[in-house]
Amino acid sequence: MASVEQTRVFVLHQRPYRETSAIVDFISEHHGRLSVVCKGLRGQGKAGMGLRANLQPFAELSLGFAGRSELKSLRSIEALQAAPRMSRDTLYAALYMNELLLRLGRANEFCQDIYSHYRNTLQELCGLDALGRQAGTASDGERSARSHNVEVALRKFEFALIEIMGFALNFEYTCDTHEPIVSAQYYSYFAGHGFQRKQNAAHGEVFSPSQVAEQTQALVASGEILALLATGDFEKPEARKFAKRLTRAALHPLLGERPMKTRELYA
Repeated sequence: MASVEQTRVFVLHQRPYRETSAIVDFISEHHGRLSVVCKGLRGQGKAGMGLRANLQPFAELSLGFAGRSELKSLRSIEALQAAPRMSRDTLYAALYMNELLLRLGRANEFCQDIYSHYRNTLQELCGLDALGRQAGTASDGERSARSHNVEVALRKFEFALIEIMGFALNFEYTCDTHEPIVSAQYYSYFAGHGFQRKQNAAHGEVFSPSQVAEQTQALVASGEILALLATGDFEKPEARKFAKRLTRAALHPLLGERPMKTRELYA
């Protein structure tokens, strides 16, 4: 009989398996992504109800599992914390993170770093919700600020994943000539390679607001925006807009052609 292993996990997804069971996908602290058969999870008896009560998304769990194949068997499950209350924005953001981790083919190679960033980002999202509940009825400005903070938390998570998976973005030097990136120039991003100076952007050239918006759509940004992203500064709307498109392009080689479902909802 295979020995039982224990690890901390979060539920990413579950799907029906046979009559009353389910296969649950977890992100784990020490074993990467795990697929575990949970017998009776969809059953009507007390055992099934107990499993469903514990297997809540976004709550950290202690999982006992066994098995030598890729599909493991559940031996024990214990909730280490209650499932958090989440607003619409934070729920969609958390679901997007789950889908990202399900789609990353090499997640098992970097399990501990990914797990840590996932847990920390979840805590940050839940903290934003807690602040919102303490404040009571929010003004339009407060709701906008919370939405901004949720977006920034997602971008930081995406940048961390890109770096962990070996595709770290170099905001300091161009990828072709290795020249320092400077504020006065504009740079194009090439997925899997990095930034190159835009050839038709002369030193000191000034772009109009409409041209800047057009450049952002084309994955071109000023060295000033790249410097902000290098330090994690997302205050400027142009920086947030470019960061969103940049992470999407940088993640594309890792995720493949199939569109992200939760991206349509939030990201």
